[in-house]
Amino acid sequence: MARLTFYENGKPCYRTKDYSPVHMKYIDTVVSGTPVATKLAAYEDAEEQGRLAVLPLKPGNAVYCVLTGTNKIIVRLISKIAVDFDWIVTLFDDLGSKVATGESIGKTVFLTLAEARAALAARRGGSGE
Repeated sequence: MARLTFYENGKPCYRTKDYSPVHMKYIDTVVSGTPVATKLAAYEDAEEQGRLAVLPLKPGNAVYCVLTGTNKIIVRLISKIAVDFDWIVTLFDDLGSKVATGESIGKTVFLTLAEARAALAARRGGSGE
């Protein structure tokens, strides 16, 4: 998606299409520097600089773990999400135990029960539950 904000006279502004000079005057006087334009500009700046990440879950969400060497799926509630300097995401439960790293999501840890069941079925050679 194209950037929605730009800086004019040091103030963040936003525009979604090319406006007429009359509309731009209104935007410059009413919208420039507003909290909305400032926040959107900060997000877009962070995205351009590689500092913005959108995580697929949040603390309080459940993940579904397929236990290695078994036919079991366990549910773990995520209480903390850590991101290290290499952008590696680690999920922790309410006891502080590491549940998963970003590498295991989609392999042994899943965001939905349906995904976990499908992975377990694939391990069994495509048979049902």
